[in-house]
Amino acid sequence: MEALGRLVPEDDLDLEEMALLVPLGSVVKHYCPSQAVSRLMKIGAGDELEDAALRLCEICTDLRIPTSDLGITDSMLFCAHTVGYSDIDFIIYGRKNYAALIDYLRNAIGSHGIRFPSVDEWTAYQRMSGARDLSLSDRCYGLHKARKLDQGFINNHRFSLFCVRNEGELESYVWQPRKEIGEIAFSGVVID
Repeated sequence: MEALGRLVPEDDLDLEEMALLVPLGSVVKHYCPSQAVSRLMKIGAGDELEDAALRLCEICTDLRIPTSDLGITDSMLFCAHTVGYSDIDFIIYGRKNYAALIDYLRNAIGSHGIRFPSVDEWTAYQRMSGARDLSLSDRCYGLHKARKLDQGFINNHRFSLFCVRNEGELESYVWQPRKEIGEIAFSGVVID
């Protein structure tokens, strides 16, 4: 904190945005999530968590997702993870790659050590967390999270999936003024 204070004027320090305040000229090393995958695939797993992350990488390569389109971030990127506490923050670059992995995982539940939290587990999590930034009931939150398949377990280690669109996949949104035309009511049945 003291070193950062010497680099950034005190008036500009905002503890909520601390990571964003490091002056570019002070960056000594830039870590890239794809390098963590390359390192892991080259030297192999050194512990159970790395073994689970390597299994996710192998699933992706079996799906013909190039390893250059994979990344691992947060504590595993810096080799600062703790087995039993840390999770796997797994990045998949490209919309099609992400969709292929989600399709695979949807069909692989219960095999290869893959499991996703149940509706009841997500409902209990929401109730326990006390987070009320969503206007959903605890049960509705549980139903929503259980169908997403972006957080789960592989070999009993928690993972989160993050999709990052490639540059060519970004749509350009043009703001167009909207005209209110009235209210609409609809009803339906959610089947998925």
